[in-house]
Amino acid sequence: MLLSPLSDGLFHRAILQSGTTSNGVFPRENKSKQNKLAHGIGKVVGCERDNTEELVKCLRTVPAETFEENLDPEMRNLMTATGLGIDDVVNAAIPFVDGHLITGMTDDLLNQRAFTKTNVDIMIGTNADEGTFYLCMVMPQAINDPVLSINKTVYEQIWTAFIFESFKYIPAVQDAIKLMYVNWEEADSDDADYVEAYSQMQGDFEFVCPSDKSARAYSKFGANVYMYHMTHAPSTPIVPVAWVKAGHAEDIPFVFGLHFRNDAGQNNFTMKPEEVDMSLKIMRYWTNFAKTGNPNLSGVEGASSVEDWPLFKVPGLLYKELSPKMETKRALKAKECAFWNDFLPKLVKHTDAARVCAAPDDEAEKYKEDSNHP
Repeated sequence: MLLSPLSDGLFHRAILQSGTTSNGVFPRENKSKQNKLAHGIGKVVGCERDNTEELVKCLRTVPAETFEENLDPEMRNLMTATGLGIDDVVNAAIPFVDGHLITGMTDDLLNQRAFTKTNVDIMIGTNADEGTFYLCMVMPQAINDPVLSINKTVYEQIWTAFIFESFKYIPAVQDAIKLMYVNWEEADSDDADYVEAYSQMQGDFEFVCPSDKSARAYSKFGANVYMYHMTHAPSTPIVPVAWVKAGHAEDIPFVFGLHFRNDAGQNNFTMKPEEVDMSLKIMRYWTNFAKTGNPNLSGVEGASSVEDWPLFKVPGLLYKELSPKMETKRALKAKECAFWNDFLPKLVKHTDAARVCAAPDDEAEKYKEDSNHP
């Protein structure tokens, strides 16, 4: 909605949790994979049809239980039915550039300020262990283990599972990503653990650094931006896996006060006293922002939160760490985000150029002609 010109003036603030459209996956320029996924779902639940109109008619008659019974959490049935990899299956049912609601790719829209012209107050944030969400999908056999450990062999098998298609098979890019995330002090050891190498890489690629890119863009064009990063590992995670830590979506119970719900005890969801206090502070920040556009201001004259949450600006890069201490910090994953947002696209571009230069003359000439045009 922030990227659509049709939204201009319809809302005045937005809270971006669980990532942004700057991750290179949203939106897509064509809907072929979405189409393939829809027909794959139809095939799995007994609605294999020749056209989408008939497919939709059939899907609307299928009981919800049939979907639950036939669409396994690991999505193996869909991968078999569609021939798509797990990253495409996970990300297939997403918006595409239709020239109406969404008029271009995210980076282009942000760079050209071709989005809603009315300044919108932004709150944007991520969690410290977003990548464990993906480890749950690629290693479902380990979700009941108290501790997760990954050796080098397993790491090499899974590490590209969710990396964006445009550069996942380029050796130079693979080496650069590993250089950034592998703990080289321990890599020569037979018992070196690669959990953090995978988790942090995936979390930065999918959530943290796209959020950094969006925050910088909106701030550049004059929006009030507030950034957060949750580092606290909940004593009772909503994803019932011992090693998810501050994983994907673990901020949600604190934002919506799950501890205070009447049925929270029935769900076996509890918080420690310091977590209850943390949740109250987060709820105050979120509701203040919803009312005033500033997490520090409640709307009551002279009232403010005890812990001031500063604006995110460039330079400065200040953000609020969501933890019992609620500290203000700066430059979240600055090196990693410079890698993903600035260095890696240049590496991909130069690698592609080198490939073309080594190609037959006609392809090389076409590249030279294209490169001379803005």
